[in-house]
This record gives sequence, C-alpha cells and structure tokens, in this order.
Amino acid sequence: MSQRPKMTIIGFGRMGKRFTEVFAEGFDVQVVSSRNVAAEVERLGAECTRDFGEAIRSTDYIFIAVPIYALDSVVRRINRYVRSDAVAFDICSARAVTEGKLQQLRCKHFGIHSGGVFGEPEQVILNYLKTKGYIFQAMSAQEHDEANAVVGLAHDYYKI
Repeated sequence: MSQRPKMTIIGFGRMGKRFTEVFAEGFDVQVVSSRNVAAEVERLGAECTRDFGEAIRSTDYIFIAVPIYALDSVVRRINRYVRSDAVAFDICSARAVTEGKLQQLRCKHFGIHSGGVFGEPEQVILNYLKTKGYIFQAMSAQEHDEANAVVGLAHDYYKI
C-alpha cells in the first residue's frame, strides 16, 4: 500500500479552509494556525498543530495560505525548518509582489491563482487539483497582475 503524501497548510482563513477540504481527500493534511481551529480542521478530515517547526520538517508539500502582508515572516519561519526536497506553493493574488518574496524560500516553490500557475509547478499537485476540476494555465506574474487589474481584486485579510 502506498503512503499518502504529507501536506502542511499554513493559515486557516478562507483559502486555508477551502483547500484543507480539497487536499484532505488525497493527502495527510496538517494545518498550522495560531487560532483555536482544531475542531473545524478535524471536521474537514485534517489535523491541527501549533508546532510549526515539526509540521514543516515532516511534510512533503507546504501550502501557504496567508495574506501578503504576512508572507515575509512566514517565509523566514519556513526556511528555519524546511527540507530541500519539500515543495511550497501559494495562492496569493498579487503575483509580482508574491513571487519576489517566495524567491527567498529554500525549497522549490510555485504559485496558483485565478486559473494561472506561476513558476515551475509540481505535477503531483496540479494533477490532483485537475481531478477536482481545477485547471491552470502557465502565465507570468505580470500577465496575471495586468489581467486582474482590469477586473479588480478585492481582498479580505485573515490572521494565521
């Protein structure tokens, strides 16, 4: 029997919740949150932890679901514990800003947002999301930001 890949989701706001549910069906998911969300995380089929270091050390995939303003500190924290063979990805919307911050990660990383994929995506993740109905097209951060500037993006910010 093959073991399911491990995923750590950092943040449990709107996107963290949504993708905890999506990934819990195919991955062993643990959620890192500073808020008391254990009961809700467990209802979605995942585990909740406050041990950031152990969560990052023990995972194959890191899904970053935090507001852009928290990205610098989260990247620094990830870098303290991340294995070089782990893969991080995010769902931030302002891609040009986000890409600059994610360049600091000490592991492979890519981004997804609004049907776009940025960087060098991990096929395991994209193939899994495809089975859930998500389709992504490769594009640059600039192309994404220009397209979204036309339609306008509204954000709700959540604390991790």
